Amino acid sequence: MNPTEIYDALAEIAAEPFDATEFPFAFAAATDGAKAAISKLRSGLTNKSDLQGGVLFGKKFHYAPALAGMTDGALDQLRSSKKTKTSKPAILIATDGEMISAEHPASGDTLHCRFAELGDNFGFFLPAAGKERYRAVEENPVDVKATGKLARLYDALTKANPDWGGYERRHEMNQLMMRLIFCMFAEDVGIFPNNQFSRLLFTHAGDKVLIATEK
Repeated sequence: MNPTEIYDALAEIAAEPFDATEFPFAFAAATDGAKAAISKLRSGLTNKSDLQGGVLFGKKFHYAPALAGMTDGALDQLRSSKKTKTSKPAILIATDGEMISAEHPASGDTLHCRFAELGDNFGFFLPAAGKERYRAVEENPVDVKATGKLARLYDALTKANPDWGGYERRHEMNQLMMRLIFCMFAEDVGIFPNNQFSRLLFTHAGDKVLIATEK
């Protein structure tokens, strides 16, 4: 799955009624878990969590259901879990269906958001799919809801130009995305003259972008 597909899948989970038992398996599927692996996880064969109602999906994530208003407490349980320490999952995630508390154990970075914002924060959860986190987008003052559209643009550009998606060009692509974000932000807050950046795109690059995204 590419980042855009992960964004869509997580947003779909957030739009559905919350089920504490089903959530970890839906989350596993949304973060590119293989069907066979999820089937084994669901059966309990590979779920090694030591928490009540918890689900540990190898090195991908460790989930714990939380009582209403107690997501931080459930996250603390995940942190202190012996299985978390031995398995070293990329993501710890606890939710009560209203709020989400999550953490990257490797860095200690945390996320606290509403369950409805699960898709909007897809960048934080990419490590569960073995992908690099979209740190630059998360830390930018641009509205986080724009990240889905930026991911779609990234995918469209790499689809039209396959060599841009390789490891060798990753730094250049990240720089491009950051510069686009800055320009949009600068135009929005008045650093650039009114619609200067938009006019530049539509006047000088519109035809090329249209051709590239339609390939």
